[in-house]
Amino acid sequence: AQALYDSVLDVFRDRMLAAELVRPGAVFSRPLSFVVQSLCDMVLATGEARYRAALAETVEALLGFARPQKDIAGGPSLVFVMGQGDQAVPYMDCHAAALLALVRAVPLLPEALRDRAVAAVDGGLDAFSLATVQVEFEGPKRQDVVAVDFATPTGRRQLDGFWNFCAGLALRAFRALHRSPDAGLQRVAARHQGRMALLRTVMLLQIRESLRPRGQAVEVRTSVLS
Repeated sequence: AQALYDSVLDVFRDRMLAAELVRPGAVFSRPLSFVVQSLCDMVLATGEARYRAALAETVEALLGFARPQKDIAGGPSLVFVMGQGDQAVPYMDCHAAALLALVRAVPLLPEALRDRAVAAVDGGLDAFSLATVQVEFEGPKRQDVVAVDFATPTGRRQLDGFWNFCAGLALRAFRALHRSPDAGLQRVAARHQGRMALLRTVMLLQIRESLRPRGQAVEVRTSVLS
């Protein structure tokens, strides 16, 4: 299994990560976040220094997708966009996946990179918001959801978590942050505790409303309206 992982990692680093480091936008932030998580698993499973080095390299690339901004009250905030360039936007699944990956990686990173990752998690949590959005689902529907607040030159956008995989990734990030043994992340969790509790409640209600009995099983639909 380790040999198979190593061969896939080598292809990723040679064909994709190398391209991203010289031409930003060669990869997307969400799959890159999953690579970070896989490297966390390999560090924890083997303790080998080469996986730590690869983890630091990949986290560095992931932090390249972070975009500082101002929140609705003028305070600092940060979003993780999907790609690169002027048209890049922070879809909620990409933003949440990046936060989840960084939370898992922080205890395994060298100090300087760890501090930057903690700061990115802190700013990224500030970007979550509540939103009432219109969803085109067999006609226009109104939905109350958690979203990523995005400040653009022409106004603010709400990149919503209507789809349950978006909410699921955010819930996983919140849970990982709550359980992290890292002191810096514990301080971040304490600062955002009240807001995360509110956002978590909305997302859990969304998922509960997406459950449907299927004989002796329970189906988890992809959204409340699905």
